[in-house]
Amino acid sequence: MTIANPTGGGRADAKKWGRFGLVMCFSLPTLTNCGSDASPQQPDAKTIDASTIDSALDAPTLPARKLGLGFSPFGASAAKPFGDWTFAWLPDADFVHIHTDDFLGVPWQLFESGNNPTLPATWVASWDELMMPAQQSTKPVLVSLSPISDRSHLAPLVNADGTISRNWDPTVPGVNSAACYTFNEGGTAAHATAYVNYLTWLIDRYALKRLFIGTETDIYWYKCPAHKDAYKNFMALVKAVLKRDRPTTHVMMTFSLDYFDANGLGGAINGCGATSLDACRDARIDEALALSPDGIGLSYYPQSYFPMSATFPADRIMHVRARTTATNEIWVTESGWSAVPVRLSYAPTCGDLFYTDVVASEATQTAALQSLLADAEAANVRGLTWWSSRDYLDAATAATCPCTGDSESCSRSASFGAAEFFYRAYANFGLWRYDGTARPALATWQAFRQRPLRWD
Repeated sequence: MTIANPTGGGRADAKKWGRFGLVMCFSLPTLTNCGSDASPQQPDAKTIDASTIDSALDAPTLPARKLGLGFSPFGASAAKPFGDWTFAWLPDADFVHIHTDDFLGVPWQLFESGNNPTLPATWVASWDELMMPAQQSTKPVLVSLSPISDRSHLAPLVNADGTISRNWDPTVPGVNSAACYTFNEGGTAAHATAYVNYLTWLIDRYALKRLFIGTETDIYWYKCPAHKDAYKNFMALVKAVLKRDRPTTHVMMTFSLDYFDANGLGGAINGCGATSLDACRDARIDEALALSPDGIGLSYYPQSYFPMSATFPADRIMHVRARTTATNEIWVTESGWSAVPVRLSYAPTCGDLFYTDVVASEATQTAALQSLLADAEAANVRGLTWWSSRDYLDAATAATCPCTGDSESCSRSASFGAAEFFYRAYANFGLWRYDGTARPALATWQAFRQRPLRWD
């Protein structure tokens, strides 16, 4: 499939440190002599306690829920500091969210020729490593991708030999030194063709029913404002062709909820000016829904809400629901709350705290999750993804600066250099600590999941 050059608009571009981005297996108790000619052993009727039956019948019925809960499989370790996928959380989730963003790269040139080219075996194996556990779980699977890195320029190029080329596309300067691909270059039509063919290959290979084709799409708009319209045209064209060719797949995009409110890390570059916050927010929500009318994903990290406080901003998801129709799907595709303070920098000197100990603790994490569940359920959100199931840095060590304690956590964090802040920002979101023990917030998560799920 070949796509003509996108029309309209100026130029465009988008992010790299995407979000570091479920399944559940039930098993029946093993039956004695199962598989043999003998009948399974039955309990002795005389041993049944009638009071147990009575108490079970008297137990209150838990209210049904329409909000599913899931994790991304992202993890990290000494062997694989970035993207050491883990699925140990499967029994505690309703769905699988394979949030790969731009992490695996795109065989841009190979997919220009069609949706079934000869692909590097190592790259295909990387996808299978992610998708096989999800499919084997038999749970619903979401996949989130992005055509761009750093939310400003094209995702890494996967070459025919399996090697990956980064920062390979032509760029121009954007806001705050962003490197912007303009989406108005001569090769843009070929890139659109390649991206559609890539997505089609994923849909066909893994039988995908729901696919987010852009991750935090709106962040590009603020990093590369001169090219915003061209990027929107690119994404709209990709979505339209994909929906035409694979009409049974629910195609959506995700957006940063914090950016709707001129907040989060981008608060300095996406202000509303003289426009009131309500009017500004509504216009941004409407713009996102126009680009992704079949549904919308929201990345929501309220811990970075400005001004900084330990209070979870209420009703922000409801603002989005109020702008949609009743049938529009809303997903919280990324969220989390660090239980450990995080600094803006760690070397060569210790920077200011971004998450203070007032904001970042196990108590505030539990309170934030409780508020998020209530807010999402009130807004009829279909599913909520908590970014990290388990910490990938030791909490006590991560709280120190200079870094002391678990030497592996220290050395791995330091290896990310200028990106260390981003690596640490998501490192202690876990509902399980680094050592595998449960945090208090896990009890909140599990209690919510005890209610029967009733998806339409």
